[in-house]
Amino acid sequence: MDYVHSVEGSSEAQLLVLADWTSAAAVGAGGVRWRTDRLAIDDLVLSSVTASGVFCECDSPGVGGVRRIVLDPLDGHQISGPLLPDHFR
Repeated sequence: MDYVHSVEGSSEAQLLVLADWTSAAAVGAGGVRWRTDRLAIDDLVLSSVTASGVFCECDSPGVGGVRRIVLDPLDGHQISGPLLPDHFR
């Protein structure tokens, strides 16, 4: 993660999530919990973090504009929203 520009936390999930322009990472009481692979072409922004999900938006030209995605707060895998096509990863 080169440049953190979006941060959201949740006492409910006991998690602090950090995002750069294309990926995210989560920190809990014991240290880094997870890191994602590339989630977005650009402009990944964290909207909120709850015990049920990490809610994000990202700019994805050619994929349908703004994408709304949800990550699993336990391990960071994407549980909702359109996936980034493989050729962008």
